[in-house]
Amino acid sequence: MVSVSVEDAQKRFEELIDIAQNEPVEILQDGIPVAYVLPASCKRDLETVRKNRELYFIA
Repeated sequence: MVSVSVEDAQKRFEELIDIAQNEPVEILQDGIPVAYVLPASCKRDLETVRKNRELYFIA
């Protein structure tokens, strides 16, 4: 996983998006993680897990 500061993320946003297509990017403010930019495939995977979890708890 790549980590960048908030300032670098703002300055190099296009590059950050290019990287995030293949791996998560951690955004740091004062060395503390404040956000993550994930590949779209990760979001789809998370949505699938969430739906499956909801089905499990409903049943």
